[in-house]
Amino acid sequence: MSDTVMLSLRLPSELAQRLETLAAETDRTRTYVATRAIEEYVESEEETLAKIRQGLAAADAGETVSHVQALAYVEELKMAASRDRKK
Repeated sequence: MSDTVMLSLRLPSELAQRLETLAAETDRTRTYVATRAIEEYVESEEETLAKIRQGLAAADAGETVSHVQALAYVEELKMAASRDRKK
């Protein structure tokens, strides 16, 4: 048996109903569906925070670009996306 912890929380009624429906439609328990949702959320947030820390460390190390360089890069991306849509 895996190491688990009991967690109690309040959900808005609509969200609880959506959880119940999803669990029923996928033949899973509410616990399984909620655990998967929390796992995905936590992983996403951890990834976001890691990227923020990397960006801050890069900025602290002086690894930055000027506003003009950033705008030029955005324009390049927009032009590439426009070309891709035309294909």
